[in-house]
Amino acid sequence: MVFKTNAGNRKNEIKDLEKGGLSFRQATIKWALSHPYVASVCVSITNFDEIHEYAQAAGKPLEEAEIAMLKRYTDEMYDRYCRFCGECESRCTRGVAIADVNRYAMYFKYYGREKDSMQLYGALRDGGNAASCEDCNGACDAGCPFRRTVRRELVEAHNLLSFPRGDA
Repeated sequence: MVFKTNAGNRKNEIKDLEKGGLSFRQATIKWALSHPYVASVCVSITNFDEIHEYAQAAGKPLEEAEIAMLKRYTDEMYDRYCRFCGECESRCTRGVAIADVNRYAMYFKYYGREKDSMQLYGALRDGGNAASCEDCNGACDAGCPFRRTVRRELVEAHNLLSFPRGDA
């Protein structure tokens, strides 16, 4: 079973990614199912249109145009998508749960799960959130094998996910 086929679900950030009637979601399903060791794919589905879109992809071969679209997504998202590998966390001197913070920010921004994301972020143990990242030297940046700007994104995530004072 394969999870996380949409690689951050950031397709809307790439202009004309699905030009010519291509479907990023369908291409990711076809790609995953094209591997002989994959029997099924687990995806988030929030409406009936998505069920229909995914079902149309099952059992169909991946086409060259879809491969090109997936390659473009990979290239353009290379340094913008956290893979939750944890390499940067070993460099963090403040104990920030970097992978969790990035995951919650992704759920908030790209999956429409704002309330859940804010609650999960608020439940991080003391020091696990990104409150201390604003004035940090950013040693985590050097730890990312994908050359992401980790510290800057953590500051952004903290501002996005923090409850306003008095509302928590």
